[in-house]
Amino acid sequence: MYIKDDEINKYFNEPNWKVAHNLFQHNTISNMSVIKDGQIYQIVGSTNVNGKIDTATIQVDTGGHILEFNCDCNHCKPNELACGHIGAILLKFYGLEASDLPYSFNQKGNYADQLQALQAKKEAAHLKEQANLTFSLIEQYKNQHRLHQLQLNQHIHLIPQVKSTFNRLSLSYKIANDRSYTIKNLNTFIQNIKANEIVEYGNALVTDHNSKAFDSSSLKQIRFIKEYFHLKDDDRSIRITSDNIDDFFLTHYDNLDININFTTIDLQNFILEIQKDEDYTTIKYKEPDGITIIGHQYIYYFDHYTLNRYSKECSDALRPLLTHLENNSLTIPNNELPHFSKYIIDSVVPYVEFTGDDIDEYLPMDISLLIYVDLNNNNELSVTLDYRDDQGNTILENPKDLVLPLKLDGVIQTLQKYLEYDEITQMYYLYNEEDIYDCSNEEIFIA
Repeated sequence: MYIKDDEINKYFNEPNWKVAHNLFQHNTISNMSVIKDGQIYQIVGSTNVNGKIDTATIQVDTGGHILEFNCDCNHCKPNELACGHIGAILLKFYGLEASDLPYSFNQKGNYADQLQALQAKKEAAHLKEQANLTFSLIEQYKNQHRLHQLQLNQHIHLIPQVKSTFNRLSLSYKIANDRSYTIKNLNTFIQNIKANEIVEYGNALVTDHNSKAFDSSSLKQIRFIKEYFHLKDDDRSIRITSDNIDDFFLTHYDNLDININFTTIDLQNFILEIQKDEDYTTIKYKEPDGITIIGHQYIYYFDHYTLNRYSKECSDALRPLLTHLENNSLTIPNNELPHFSKYIIDSVVPYVEFTGDDIDEYLPMDISLLIYVDLNNNNELSVTLDYRDDQGNTILENPKDLVLPLKLDGVIQTLQKYLEYDEITQMYYLYNEEDIYDCSNEEIFIA
């Protein structure tokens, strides 16, 4: 008989296969029977080791594939890991010829009868399964026939329901006509939409899920369910997360049936605590009482059945910082504070409340800039910059050592685009007449 080497490697580990060879060589097989049933060999065998008898059943097809196996010892995992007893029986099976079948070895019990009884049991189970399937199909067709006799409802709409539990939001739906019914399985609902399946939700609602039966608001919600059902909280609800909240807001904000309100206000309810030590400054985020969700486009806050969306400007300013601070505080080396203040604090300060140290200490210096332009008789243009503090006093430090406000960066970039800077005079020069014309048309030089 033939068994593929790959099958042995698949179901036996090295220790069990060594045990199999040892059992086979010591003639521990006490009983074994083999019959051929179509393309399958049914094998039953027992080993006797010092009076301990272990019995195994195995199925092998004519192509050398092991289909099923089981042994009553503790070392076998049926159809996953074969034990040494099964291996020993397979080694004996391997040595048989087709002419040996049906095969019976030292049979103390009638193993052929056991195999036939096993086949009869399987056949009975198969017939029972087929009878159950037949009954199920009959009931399915009876129900389908009954549903086709019912009058379909039109003007159906979905009612979304938002639920807040354990600091997260989930979305479920009811389907309604004159009465509403909970959609218990959103995946089944979507499959019914695809197949236009007739379903009787209750005495007052029968629909074939045709898109024409739903109002426009419901069609938007059906699209949302199709796209985000993979984020399900359970069979009847979708979890609202950072991945779908932008779309959820746009899909549902004008829905008159939903059980929450929608607003678009920069609430300024985010609190950042800032504390400066000798070498580092620490910023911590104090979460508000409600639920904050950072979407891909906007930031949202849910509390008291109201979902608020912050403005795009606020969301863009806060998103990178809050995304980090939601999980960890931020420790900033003090030598990086000037640039941190310029690019981050100055951007977020209109939208958050700072506690701890006085925030004014961290805001960029309020610098104004006076530009003096001179064009001499040789058509050489020179520009002098006069930096002033908030008191109007000239700042004498080297301009390159100053951390300028963002509003002045564009001015300096324009100057550097056209003019050459002289470190000694700390002035900008331009000698080409064509470049002078282009530069003079820039907004910074227009009175």
